[in-house]
Amino acid sequence: MNRWFDGRRRGREDDGFASGFMTSDTHISEKTALESLREELPVVWEQIPDKGLFFGLLAAWLAIFQFLGNATFGYIQSPSLFLWMKGTYDAPGSDDAHGTLIPFVVLALFWWKRETLLALPKRPWWPALFGLGAAMILHVLGYAAQQSQVSVVALFGGIYALLALVWGWRFALASVFPFVLFVFCVPLTGIAE
Repeated sequence: MNRWFDGRRRGREDDGFASGFMTSDTHISEKTALESLREELPVVWEQIPDKGLFFGLLAAWLAIFQFLGNATFGYIQSPSLFLWMKGTYDAPGSDDAHGTLIPFVVLALFWWKRETLLALPKRPWWPALFGLGAAMILHVLGYAAQQSQVSVVALFGGIYALLALVWGWRFALASVFPFVLFVFCVPLTGIAE
């Protein structure tokens, strides 16, 4: 039995709570989730290879959708696909508000799978350029047809292709489950009307 329980049974003579504070030998030194994250994040960050390449390509990919993402100016007066998505999520009567939470869920699942993902061999996989090209063609078609939902699919398809391009097909295969949740970011309210 632990010391706290023994002290309590004997009439609280040495339970650590007599003065209102726990004594050092009864203090539980469990880390909070935030403390654990603060300690582990720099360690995990150091183990990720080719961060600069991935985030540079990601920034360029996201810039395309920021400045040339939305062709439907009748609803949102911005060329940004991200503002179009936010406007759709926040619209009255929209059933798509969960779309703002999905990226955080995906990041949390990537964090949860971090040990598995870090253990995988990582090297560039050039066939992923075909996936990136297909995502760009899909975006151009969605942009030309003024179907922003198609461009949202292209956005996330391109990010997935970038994962495969920089870190390889094994990493992309292991990332399918968290990444497939981005399908819930595609606003469907406008399609149903």
